[in-house]
Amino acid sequence: MGWLRRGGREQPDEAARDPDLPALGAEAGRRFRAAAMAAFRSHGVETTYAAGELHALGDARYPLHNVSVQAAGTPERQWPQLLARHAAILIAAQRPAPPEEAQLHRRLYLSLWHRPDVPWVPDHALDVADDLIALPALDLPDTVQTAGAADQVAQWGGWARVRELGLANLARERADEVLTVGGQRSPAEAVQVVVGGYFTASRLLVMDRVLAQDLGVERPAHGAVVAVPNRQLLAVHVLRGLDVVGAVPGLLAFAAGEIDRPGAISRHLYY
Repeated sequence: MGWLRRGGREQPDEAARDPDLPALGAEAGRRFRAAAMAAFRSHGVETTYAAGELHALGDARYPLHNVSVQAAGTPERQWPQLLARHAAILIAAQRPAPPEEAQLHRRLYLSLWHRPDVPWVPDHALDVADDLIALPALDLPDTVQTAGAADQVAQWGGWARVRELGLANLARERADEVLTVGGQRSPAEAVQVVVGGYFTASRLLVMDRVLAQDLGVERPAHGAVVAVPNRQLLAVHVLRGLDVVGAVPGLLAFAAGEIDRPGAISRHLYY
């Protein structure tokens, strides 16, 4: 038998125990881990699982052993409430102190996301396109802290101020390098790729600065077609005529080839 009764409560035998969370059976442990990740995600903290802990960006570690022991004696339907309390306590304990004013001025950004990939319902966001959204984010020394709740945005000075500072800091960013892709058949079909750090794709929100500062183009009469396959890249083709017909397949291929890298955003093109 996979289950034995002890003290009126079903317990897994040794062979059926979860290897990391032995208070639970293997199948219950799998469901418990999924519920724990969902609880942290609801607080705006995306995690991965390893060896009885949830791991977040930076060095944040959230152990699950003790709460799994509690869960073993709790009806499974009550696990979401149990884990929600557990997540709130641990996140509050590890949340950094409120940033200093100078840090906000230098390190507060708006971060571009693929809307379906946002793991919580944000209280404050900037709509960018049908499937793109920008969220407030603070660039800390070891991680990027994305605001998942209204109280965090309020701590940073309120949405209007966060939006203003976020756009201003994006406008101050510069490319690490600019590459030219394609254009073998005709130079006019080439795509320019802006390469940089975590907020490079987010510079889509200040596209006029990217065009002027990185590409040397001032207010193109016909606009541009762009791709943001991941956070570190922003690919641009400035429209000058029918050359766009040859450039679009290259842009699509470029986006498809880069979407699987860390920080994936979108495989689509935007005008």
